[in-house]
Amino acid sequence: MTSQAATVFQDYVAETEAVNTVEIRPRVGGVLEKQLPNEGERVKVGALLFVIDQQPYVAALAQAKAALAQSEAALVQSQRDLARAKSLSEIDAVSQQELDAAVAKNDANLASVDAGRAVVRTATLNLGYTTITSPINGVMGRAQLRLGGLVTANTTVLTTLYQTDRMYVNFSISEQRLLTLQRSWAGRRTRTAPRPRHSAYSLPTAPNTRSGRG
Repeated sequence: MTSQAATVFQDYVAETEAVNTVEIRPRVGGVLEKQLPNEGERVKVGALLFVIDQQPYVAALAQAKAALAQSEAALVQSQRDLARAKSLSEIDAVSQQELDAAVAKNDANLASVDAGRAVVRTATLNLGYTTITSPINGVMGRAQLRLGGLVTANTTVLTTLYQTDRMYVNFSISEQRLLTLQRSWAGRRTRTAPRPRHSAYSLPTAPNTRSGRG
């Protein structure tokens, strides 16, 4: 007799689990204005999921741009004043104190322009964050907030996305059942293969088994 691999079929109650889940949280706060996909609908990477009221962020961006324009205008004037002060200082027409003041004012305006540009970048990012897109391919879960609800940045969970192209199957087997299977397999091996060293079989060694199926 020769040993052969054996397959034992058993039925167990199991739960399926997505290989990846992502909680969708907004990066800015505001009133939830739109929800595009329906619950349970499949979405792709980059698909638009939610839109937060954009008007406050549009206004903030416009205000930041106006402040930057003012800073840039002030910088142009201070650069002219500095150039004039330097030319006059060459003929001793202005004091060193006046020249130093012109330099300091120009430096301050340069810093103000840099700060204004940073504010514009931040306002632009915040406006972009009002549109929330899907980071993965998956299925949209239950929406946790309805339209008109107030969301808090980085806190409110809008929904959860589930990646379902592959799934885990979780089930448990009791220790008693495992021992019974081991005895059954041992008896079957003895009957079919008098020389155990040539037998080939595998058994789970832990009472809880988690398997993934693609």
